[in-house]
Amino acid sequence: MFRFSLRSLVGLTTIFAVIIASGYYYFSSENPVEREIRLYGKTPMKDPDRLLAEVERLAELGDQAQSSESFSYVPANASELTRVELAQIAHHFRERFPFRSLRPRLAYESSLPKSKAILGEATLARMNLAEDPTQGGMVKARLTPTRTQAFYELHSEWVFTFITQEGVGLSRMRFPSVWDLELADSPPVEFDELSDDAPEPGGIVEILDDEPGRYQFENEWNRFDSNDYQRGIDLAFAAWADTNNPMSIPTKPRLDWYYEQDRLEFGESGRNGFARDVDHVAGFAPHRLAEKRSIQMDRPFGSYDFPPPASPDRNWVLKSLQLVSLLKHGRPQVYVSKQLPDMTSLGAEVRDLDRFEQMALRELYKGQDVHIEGRENQVRMLGSLRAIRQCLDCHSVDRGELLGAFTYVFVRGASRQPVNKDH
Repeated sequence: MFRFSLRSLVGLTTIFAVIIASGYYYFSSENPVEREIRLYGKTPMKDPDRLLAEVERLAELGDQAQSSESFSYVPANASELTRVELAQIAHHFRERFPFRSLRPRLAYESSLPKSKAILGEATLARMNLAEDPTQGGMVKARLTPTRTQAFYELHSEWVFTFITQEGVGLSRMRFPSVWDLELADSPPVEFDELSDDAPEPGGIVEILDDEPGRYQFENEWNRFDSNDYQRGIDLAFAAWADTNNPMSIPTKPRLDWYYEQDRLEFGESGRNGFARDVDHVAGFAPHRLAEKRSIQMDRPFGSYDFPPPASPDRNWVLKSLQLVSLLKHGRPQVYVSKQLPDMTSLGAEVRDLDRFEQMALRELYKGQDVHIEGRENQVRMLGSLRAIRQCLDCHSVDRGELLGAFTYVFVRGASRQPVNKDH
């Protein structure tokens, strides 16, 4: 017969209390959704085709509702999916789009010498705007790309709502769905073949630092053609250009705009997916450019309705755009390619910087973002790729550090293939 002392009884009671409290803390601190995924997510789906089709149906309904002009809200529990099925679907998508580490991909950065970035006033303003577009008047709710938000919700406690989200929100506001997890597959973009009669670069010319916007010529159209609004604008611009830019050389605002579009597209955070840190990144897709454009000097800066150029002399074609690596090869090198920069298909062939690129890179290290050299029939440009705050989740560098650059060559004349028209 066992006899328990009061001290033993108190000791056993304490042990049981600790066990019960630990279990309570474990289950109460774990999010209920995460607990359901842990308990039921790995169990086989009874009808996976039906369940995943239901998720796609909900996503499609959401897209349709968001494109309507009316406010549309359908509660998340409108679906007939059970909690177990939701847990299974959440587990399926998390397994399909898991967190991965980018540390091996960026291992070379840890051995690089650190140098404090010198940032010019214009460069700092551009970085501030990229980090917080509300400074440029953008709506705060639209700062996070839809795909980034989709991966955040997939790996969060709101995953069940994310899976069953149907058209929540106001018109033209995009809300994430499972459709946003996949990226459209498109091949690398090759440069256009130039015509055989492309002229020689010619001598150095001045690049205008500024030019009037379209609005100025809209106010003057009836002075040149009171019956045709567009023709009046074109004639007003032609009169200004004949006096101020008779050689139709691309101006700095147009070249800046061109570079800015490429910089934003290359670092577009929707392709980056969602990063908790460098070891937990979901949905990352390598940086790339997918759109080539020409610079047409037929109409004012800010025009979007370009006709075919009246003369090849006023059309500037992108001959080459290559990525400059500053960190990976020990010294600056340019990736040689006949395609727009695409980190998924960069080859091993590199070259040293030429005279212009060496000179322009020195200016970038001094704090510039863009350095331009204009000639009669050719424009060279080097544009910086700097680390902004969004880059620091993965890159082991300081804010503002020069990670790379784009090196451009534009030539006057027509290409043999059509290209996208822009400023």
